[in-house]
Amino acid sequence: RRARTCRRFDESMRVPREFLLELAELAHLVPCGANAQRLRFHVVSGAEDCARVFDELAWAGALKDWPGPVEGERPTGYIAILAERTVPGKPAAPITEVDTGIAAQTMMLAARSATPEVAACMFKAFTPRAIDVMGLDNDKYELKLIMAFGVPAETQVIDAIDSNPDGS
Repeated sequence: RRARTCRRFDESMRVPREFLLELAELAHLVPCGANAQRLRFHVVSGAEDCARVFDELAWAGALKDWPGPVEGERPTGYIAILAERTVPGKPAAPITEVDTGIAAQTMMLAARSATPEVAACMFKAFTPRAIDVMGLDNDKYELKLIMAFGVPAETQVIDAIDSNPDGS
């Protein structure tokens, strides 16, 4: 129940770069389509670099009046998930979408199991500039997902709902 998205973090408690590198290494080990190992991971952990990445993200699109967390509640680390392009400038192989989801969920679950607990938020909504802000080659890599990490400053509440007889 703790693997839900977190959108507010305690910015005074930074997630160590070494921990983010461990998460990226863990994701690197998960199975992938055709065993092609097309995913790459880029860790962002410095305060200034984190601020630049933050500016490229779209937070909670369904909450139109909320621009995202205020200073003091922002993530203290990011991991970008990228897919190698087989042809420069062309989209990466479609299976990398599945690979990305598996890698992201693996990192999220591992983060939530850490002591102290680290929470995450996955972003597919980011500006086209995000890859450039991180200093990465857009011709060589397709930016698939950005994961924000930090010590949670909110508690997720999960309300039970009535399910249909078919279990959905």
